[in-house]
Amino acid sequence: MIKRFSKYIVPAASAAVLSMAVAACSADDPDYPALPNEPSTPAPETEVSNAPLCILLGGSDWNVEDPGSDEATRAMPPGTGNNQQTEKPVDGSAETDLIDKVRIVTFRRVDPEEYRGDGDKESYYELQPFIYDSSNDLLLQVEKGPDLPDSDLFPGNDSEPNHTAHSYAVSKEGIRKVKGFEYRIVAIAYSDVSESTFKNINLSGSASFAFPNGDSDKFDLNLHDGLTFEDFQASLTHTHIERANSSWRDFFAGETSGIGSTDNGAELGSNIVETPQFFFGECYTSAGGSTNKIIKYSEADSEGELTSTLPIGGILYRGVAKLEINITVYEHQVLLSHYDSHWVTIMADQVPAGVGLTGYDRFLRPSAPNEAGKFVPIYYEAVTATRNNPVTRKIETYILPCASRLAIRVKHSNGIRNAWLRASDQETSGNGTGIISPDSHDGVFYFRRNHKYVINVKNTEDVISKYSFK
Repeated sequence: MIKRFSKYIVPAASAAVLSMAVAACSADDPDYPALPNEPSTPAPETEVSNAPLCILLGGSDWNVEDPGSDEATRAMPPGTGNNQQTEKPVDGSAETDLIDKVRIVTFRRVDPEEYRGDGDKESYYELQPFIYDSSNDLLLQVEKGPDLPDSDLFPGNDSEPNHTAHSYAVSKEGIRKVKGFEYRIVAIAYSDVSESTFKNINLSGSASFAFPNGDSDKFDLNLHDGLTFEDFQASLTHTHIERANSSWRDFFAGETSGIGSTDNGAELGSNIVETPQFFFGECYTSAGGSTNKIIKYSEADSEGELTSTLPIGGILYRGVAKLEINITVYEHQVLLSHYDSHWVTIMADQVPAGVGLTGYDRFLRPSAPNEAGKFVPIYYEAVTATRNNPVTRKIETYILPCASRLAIRVKHSNGIRNAWLRASDQETSGNGTGIISPDSHDGVFYFRRNHKYVINVKNTEDVISKYSFK
């Protein structure tokens, strides 16, 4: 039996085991007074305005520090610079090929500026949190092209020779602003056209189950009436497997294999997790060259004139690490006997369970790992490796920033075998997307947001012979 949960709570991991993906513990929520009720439809005399939206991903001509600059920046996900060692392009716009959705989530509160000098009311509204505004919850489609559809949204970023095409999402209706309120807005981009790698998993018997297709089913947003901006977060979906289910016995416990019994899966957890390729950014108004993340009803434009229709923009950053694992799967040989290989699974023992969505730095400290200390499958690949016919695959998957061991689990015709993936201890540095070797120490890999890690496994049999475990 499989149980699907969209939210998962686990105990905090030991700091000795995990340095980056630690529990996000907080004190009790402040006892804020309730906001005055506002009708869902403003009174006729209430001023209402719409501000257009433009969200950008990719494009070699966009610099997060200087939007008008032609200088490419490796600090801006999905990464558009060149690797300084190999001189080969890395990441860039290709990283956004499958990204097709941008979710806009808005929070608002009464603008304290409306009550300056009004004693108790001024103090009252300065203490209020931003509250989820369901009327400004939008889902936009990602488009691609060298030109933005309306140059008034982001002037100065038209197409020029040798510029990479943008991926973008726009809405001319945009955000509905009500006079007397101020807003915080975040955007999350992901793919809803990608398929689960576990979709066609081979089981030892028939089973009724479903793995999420598309990234929107791989995470859950904790949105509800009254949610404060500071408490906004995403929880990764996990698929929980009842290990007693006979169909899953071979995958999780290896009981039908010839190399052991239930202890073959002693270090495996009971969940399967696929991390989406999150892109995240805070939105702002562009006013006179500044970026204002607290968006007022009216702000001064570049001419100093107050307007309520300034465009709202955002540049989205990749909040996860990308893992590229080039793996060659061999048959398993014991003396003169040869056993075909049928599938390989990539596993990690510290898969963060979720992340706060109030700022890009929240991705530095995701919430506690899902089944801390247990190896959790994060990718599945069916292969057919036979005698003298090894199979090479390029595996691409994602993980929230963490310190984790990695392992492979390979199904052979005579059983299932596990092995750690280990690398020489090394330390690298960098401030943006690039192809780098993962920082590693004593078998633990350190994965950082907005970095791409390439790991080469040249022979699964060599790895199994050196680093096998049950």
